Amino acid sequence: MYNQVRMIGSPELRVIQATLRVDDGCGAAVTAALRCPLEWDCLQRLALHHGVLPLVHKGLMETVPDLVPPAALRAMKIFLATNERRVLLMTADLIRVVHALEAAGISVLCVKGPALATLMHGDPAARLFWDLDILVRQRDCPSAEQALQALGLEPIINECFAARDTSNEEYRQRNERHFFFAHRRYQVELHWRLAEKLPRALDAAALFERRRQVTVHGQALTTLALTDTALHLGYHGTHHGWTKFSYLVDLVSILRILEPRQWVEVLQAAGEQGLHRPLLIGMRLCEQLLGMNLPTQARRKMQWNLTVKWTAHPVCTFLARDSAAGKDLFDELLFDALVMEEGRLRKLRLLLSSMFTPTANDYQWVRLPGGLCWLYPVLRPFRRLGRGMALLRSHAGRGKTKVMTNDK
Repeated sequence: MYNQVRMIGSPELRVIQATLRVDDGCGAAVTAALRCPLEWDCLQRLALHHGVLPLVHKGLMETVPDLVPPAALRAMKIFLATNERRVLLMTADLIRVVHALEAAGISVLCVKGPALATLMHGDPAARLFWDLDILVRQRDCPSAEQALQALGLEPIINECFAARDTSNEEYRQRNERHFFFAHRRYQVELHWRLAEKLPRALDAAALFERRRQVTVHGQALTTLALTDTALHLGYHGTHHGWTKFSYLVDLVSILRILEPRQWVEVLQAAGEQGLHRPLLIGMRLCEQLLGMNLPTQARRKMQWNLTVKWTAHPVCTFLARDSAAGKDLFDELLFDALVMEEGRLRKLRLLLSSMFTPTANDYQWVRLPGGLCWLYPVLRPFRRLGRGMALLRSHAGRGKTKVMTNDK
């Protein structure tokens, strides 16, 4: 008996979704999706955009290897070989960074990246990532920045961080800073908070207390505990509007290895930290789109939560697009207005703050001389409105996306 899975989007996207399913209907779903004429170049581009190309290749090879055209198979293998070399270099750089920080007496947690990929799939190259994320305690940030710069990494100087050295005020207002390696192929994101909009969530001190180790290419790296990883992935996916399948694959991969005792801990901690809705939204999407079997306590909590039910449909609409267009209509408005488990006044304050607080995209949209920088908060609502109207026109031009339901 297969789970009822909601198949979405174009034939190429349905093949991608079918390979990512975690229920017993995966093989049959892949075979059914491949009956439609496919553009394999488009399929590979979509899988790359959604950050799941290694898993799509693995799913195809495990279910229908004879149905993949040789040219498409060669193209995927070329990318996977290149990605494996890139991941080896990134992992080596991450280990260098961790050793440099630890030599300076700074405790560090590796977030996402090769540590998460190894934890979920046993292979750092099975999960696509394009930068390296590390978490330190806020009190260690100045020393961490000095250690990174001594290692040859250059801090990114922009309107958010106008100087080489970060001030105490910037540490209070921001939650991360980015550094470029000398080769500039990828960057390190130095975090001192993981949930910028939820002050109760993912407290760094508690994360360090519950940390665990994972071995990556023979090196022990310290990362988040399983329960904290599940909470972080629920927050991270919701914060980004669940606009890529990679967010769902990350969450479902962690949820599937939780023990019954850990499920209770995750659900309880989510309620205490204001992450209840983000986690439940992620769980519902994992159930609807990837066929995950949820435990009874999780189903019971989702059953009467209208926000969780209402949010699933627009997420599926965004996922069903064959475009890499942005998520301006969906990201902060969804998170602040629907998902935040805070009082109404705090929701309103955060909503207004998100509408009038400039981001890096606003500074890139238009370049103003220094004396007119005060106009950025004024221009931000107009940029978001223009972006939203462009997305609506683009979506309307392509016609209403078909959403198919597989009732097997």
